[in-house]
Amino acid sequence: MNFEILQHFIITDNTTELKLQIEDKKILVIYGRHINGYYIALPNLYISCEALGPDEVKRNTIYLSQAGLRSDYAEAICTAIFNFEREKQ
Repeated sequence: MNFEILQHFIITDNTTELKLQIEDKKILVIYGRHINGYYIALPNLYISCEALGPDEVKRNTIYLSQAGLRSDYAEAICTAIFNFEREKQ
């Protein structure tokens, strides 16, 4: 599924906000790291989950899907996180 990163904000060294366009939806993604691992939050969809590192696209896709997000959207979001984090380095 195609996506576009419309905006990004690096909140702290461990937290990033991405505003994504997927199909006709704009989705706010908050991705970050805490003491026990990573998390993904989608506030406007009321979905959040624990996550692994940004390179674990398949596993993070499963976690988001289990939290209630469509699997194609979950894969697009996890791919966007991976791409953004890779480019940021």
